[in-house]
Formats: sequence, structure tokens, C-alpha cells
Amino acid sequence: MSYKPRYLPPILWAALIFLFSSNPNPLSPLPEEAIPAIKAIHILGMRLDNIIWALSHIFLYAVLAFLVVRALTNKCYLTPQLFWTAFAVTLLYGVSDEIHQFFVPGRGFQYYDILMDGVGTLLGLGAYTLYCIRRAQKASEESFLL
Repeated sequence: MSYKPRYLPPILWAALIFLFSSNPNPLSPLPEEAIPAIKAIHILGMRLDNIIWALSHIFLYAVLAFLVVRALTNKCYLTPQLFWTAFAVTLLYGVSDEIHQFFVPGRGFQYYDILMDGVGTLLGLGAYTLYCIRRAQKASEESFLL
């Protein structure tokens, strides 16, 4: 059996999150003219930039949770202990990232961001569960064909 570096993807993804959160102005990749327009758009009473902000947290932490749980197991089986371990590891990284942002000029510690990280974490663990179910179904179908 060959060695698979399962811990490398979540470490690299966490480093990417750290890099993003080190930017004092998270809107800087956008064209400067577009920022006032984005802030002026409201959807269901929320500014579009806040919606994008929340969705980015959800996406980043869903991927991180998926990678963390995948790194913690060799089998595609999510036990309650594994679920809570992956949840805690991912969410604690989110808390540590908010503490890091406290020291970045123009950024700060936001409880709302931790909440969005938690939502993303749950979605990532749910996606991993669905991935495992689909994988098991495919294996079952292939064994049935033999």
C-alpha cells in the first residue's frame, strides 16, 4: 500500500485561509469602482458584500472540514467521535483565525464569522458523509456486477 499524505491538503487549505485573513482589506482584489456598487446592493435587507463575506466563510470552512475529516480516517466512515473531533479541530482553527485577525490592521475579531465558520464546518462534514454514502453505493453496485 502506498503512503497518501492525507494531512497535507488540510494544512495547505488552512494556510490559504490564514493568507486571506492576513489581508487588511479583504475587498482589495475587487476593482475599486465596483466596491461602492456592491455595498449599495441589498438582498433581503443585507448588503451584498456581507452576503459574500458570509458565503466565503461558509465555503472556506466547509472545504477545511471535509479535508480534516478525510485526514483523520483511513476509512470512509464517520463515527460520532470522528465527527466531533473534526468539528472541534475545524472550528478551533476558525477561532484561532479570528484571534489572528484581531492583530491585523483593518480587521477584527467577529463572533458572526465564527458562526459562519461553524455553519461551513457542518456543511463540510455533511458533504463528507454524502461522499461516503455515494462511494459505498458505487462499491456495492460494482460488487453486484461481479
